[in-house]
Amino acid sequence: SDMIYVLAMNHEKYLAHILVAKLFRKRIVIDFYISIYDTQVLDRKLIQREFQIKKLFYIEKIILTLANEVIFLNNAEKEYYCSLLNVDQKRVHIVPLCIEPHKFKEENKNTIPTICWWGSYSPLHGIDNIIEAINLLKKKNFKVKLYIFGDSERNAREYVEKIKKLDLSKEIEVINSYTFKNGKLEEFLISKCDLALGSFGDSDKAKTVLINKLIESTSMKIPVLTMRTKALKEFFSCKDDIFITESSNPQEIAEGIQLIFNNSHKINNYTENAYKVYINNFSPRIFEQKIERVISEP
Repeated sequence: SDMIYVLAMNHEKYLAHILVAKLFRKRIVIDFYISIYDTQVLDRKLIQREFQIKKLFYIEKIILTLANEVIFLNNAEKEYYCSLLNVDQKRVHIVPLCIEPHKFKEENKNTIPTICWWGSYSPLHGIDNIIEAINLLKKKNFKVKLYIFGDSERNAREYVEKIKKLDLSKEIEVINSYTFKNGKLEEFLISKCDLALGSFGDSDKAKTVLINKLIESTSMKIPVLTMRTKALKEFFSCKDDIFITESSNPQEIAEGIQLIFNNSHKINNYTENAYKVYINNFSPRIFEQKIERVISEP
């Protein structure tokens, strides 16, 4: 072989292979995607033993140091991860997320505005802040229905308990069995969803990255409300394509939701503009072109 290409989410597993490839002077390209160290230690706090923390940190640091080239999703995440792992920015390629096209949102006639959030129960997403925002809307007597589509009954428990404690069971429903893979999530979103919510986490990472669900929403022409991040402004104007909040504050999220539904005449223009951003940056066609350039470069 002339080149070793390590696919996204695999770099931690193949340290030995990368070391052998380096020994034989092969071209090593790492599709970094996310930092396992950042996710497991800083974000989800699943690893707390000092030895394991250091081990994970140095594995990723060594991998990035050995690689001839590294692929990041955007410049903001490149800066964040290189700074986090204290590595020099070597030969870097920016290849944005690739999201497969989905069906388009249908015209629906919900009596109450229907809001949807989906993803993993990671602190990155700020689900607590979203629940607090719905509570504020209830106090204002602004009626909405929020569906949270997660990936784990166990990880959902703390949010289910919070929903019950705030007496929001009528306003918020948690479902963990709907996914794009089984088709249930896509079908629900295109037929019922009036507004998708993005990420509203409080960490530095949350204020940096571009999340998958935002691009999935734009591919379906579903309007999106999300927190402004450094990566977001690399692709979106945040003026006529994505509805944004400047922070993760629940009050600001609640006000953003109200503003959108009180100005529904703007929604179609936003979704069409956001869809153009998807086609020009995140579609399979663009991804193939960018990856082909990476591989073909000497």
